[in-house]
Order: sequence, then structure tokens, then C-alpha cells
Amino acid sequence: MALGFPSFGNRSRCACAALALLLLGSEAQAFKIELDEDSFLTLGVLMQPHLLVNNQGPDWGSAQVYARRTRLSFGGQYKKLGFLLLIEQFDWGKNSNWKPSLAFQDAVAFIELQKDMHLDVGLFIFPMARYFLQGAGAIHTLDYFIPAIPFLENSHSVYRDMGVQFRGFFLDEAVHLRASVSNGITANAPTGANKASLPRVAGMLRYNFLGSEKGYALSAIYFSKTPLLSVGMGAEYQPNAALYATPSNPAQKADSLSLAADFFVEYPFWERHAIVAQANLFHYARGPQNPFSGTGAVLEVGWLIGKIEPILSWGYFNSMAPGHAKDVWSLRPGFNWWIDKHRFNLKAEAGWTGRRLQWNTKKEFACTVQLQVAL
Repeated sequence: MALGFPSFGNRSRCACAALALLLLGSEAQAFKIELDEDSFLTLGVLMQPHLLVNNQGPDWGSAQVYARRTRLSFGGQYKKLGFLLLIEQFDWGKNSNWKPSLAFQDAVAFIELQKDMHLDVGLFIFPMARYFLQGAGAIHTLDYFIPAIPFLENSHSVYRDMGVQFRGFFLDEAVHLRASVSNGITANAPTGANKASLPRVAGMLRYNFLGSEKGYALSAIYFSKTPLLSVGMGAEYQPNAALYATPSNPAQKADSLSLAADFFVEYPFWERHAIVAQANLFHYARGPQNPFSGTGAVLEVGWLIGKIEPILSWGYFNSMAPGHAKDVWSLRPGFNWWIDKHRFNLKAEAGWTGRRLQWNTKKEFACTVQLQVAL
């Protein structure tokens, strides 16, 4: 089932509701209040409580329960104009911290230019890679593999940026294009980079071999009855946005360039089985001494059998800086129970992670169980 924005006209009242649902998860529900024939408001809720057991405490087996995400989404629409506002509390109660920052994530006003073509203005996910565009309520694993996407400090808010974005489909929905111009690092950032405040540009081009994925946010699994297969590539660039240290200059400036390529497939077979997989490759160039210059990768493979799914994921980041201080690898076998798809599910995962610390490797082990409720 490929989900997305219906066209305006006789289906105009569904457009923003689809936007809100896709941010929570492709199968989530949202409360809808109709104001008149051409306008309405929507409200959605997402909760993800975690039980985490790891070897980071004084004794092996340190355990805690916390709220990984507590999220509200608000949407609204009038004819061809709409908006979406998403507010999220991260890691509420983790490590006895009850005061994490409350984040305004997506804050988008949009207009439909014509069928399957939209212009977004505001705070949105910058469109470099499909991996970023997967809504947190519709991902395949417990969470994103953050070390593989190390964007510069002060250049984003949870991989969102303020600017203007075009997104649309061409060639009978076979080609999916997104392009944006946004702030990135500005002259007033604490780093002191990009004194000219030149903007960030980003874009993603996808080709859908089978089916298509519409909507502002995408899903890592659709529970589709028909095959989905696509490949994509993207890039993000901002001049003079990165800083790194050399013996002669502790604040050497460099352009920030990020590249991405990916593959996604969801292939149903037999009666209640499907293979769901994605592979993502990232490369970052931010100066030769910058620890956030390097190559990252994320691989996920799951076998859906009715409502249960064993899954294996692997993540990697290899820093180009001397000492490889930011090198990380992670292997995470898991098990998903899709009780009611993205609306209500239970996920369990065991993870082995290795981190490079001054040429030494520190290994970590963690077991996590997550309950998800999306309304």
C-alpha cells in the first residue's frame, strides 16, 4: 500500500490528514475536527516507552524505563493550503533526567502547486536521503542509527532545517524529486563558520521501479500487498560551514558536503510473508582533520510473517580523522510484533556496539524493549 497525499479538488479535505498520519506512521490514526466543507484540524499522538538493560552501570545489568518519544502532531487545511506542527519530548526520564528539551520538529506550511507537486515553507526534514524521511513512528528498527548521520552541530534541529522545499513526482510517479534551500550554519552560529551566511542546498532523486511512496514522511515498512522497489541518491552542501583544527590553525574552515545513496524493497510473497530491506550509504567531507568527515552505512533486513518479524540491522561509521575517534559499528538482531501495524506494536532488540577511543575499542551491549502507541 503506497500512501501519500490525495489530490485536491473533490478529495481536498484528506490532504493534511494524510500529512499528519504519515508523520506518526503510515498506519497511525489521527483525530479530525471538520470546521467546514473546505477546512479541518487534526491531532495525533505517538508514545514510545523503552525498557533498556545495558552494561554501562557500575554492575552489568543496569536497567531503566523511560519515554524515548512523547509526541503530538497538529495539522490543518484550507483548500490548497495546509500546515503541520510536530512537538516532541525526547528521552523523558532517561538517566533520571526529567528536564530534556522540548523540541518543535516539523513546523511546515505547504501549498499544492498541482497534483503530486508541493511547496513547503518552514522547518522540515532536509531532503538528502530516504533514511531521514522515515517518520519515527514508522521506522523498522527501534531507532535510527545516529552515528551514521553525524551532521554538524548548530546546522540542524533533529535533521530539520528552516527554509523552502519543493517535492514532487514525475513520469507517472516513477521519479520522485525533492530539493531545498535552507539556513544550515549561519553567521551567528557559535562555531564562527560561514560568516557570509551562504545557504545550505540539499536534494534527493529517487526512481520507483515498483510502486511509489508519497507523502511528506515515508515509512520503513508499509505492510504492502503489492511490491515496492526504489533506489535513490542525494546530496547536501554548504560552503565554509565546517571547522577543523590543524597545528597552524585551530579553526580551519572547510565546505560541508554530504552524499547519500540507498536501496529500498518491500516484497510480499506467499500469503502472509514479505521481505523488507533497505541499504543506505553516506559520505561526509568536512575537512581532512574533522572527525565528522567519513563514511557511514546502515543495513536493515526483516522477514515479515503475519504479525511477527525477525529483523537484523547493522550500522557503521568510519571517521577520516587521525585516531579514528568517532569510529562506530553496531550489530542489532531484533524481533517485532506488529499487533496493529504502526498503531500498536512491540519491538525487542539486542545490540552490540563498538566505539573507537584513542585507537582502543570499547564494546557495549544493550537489550531494549519498546512499546509503541500511535493514535
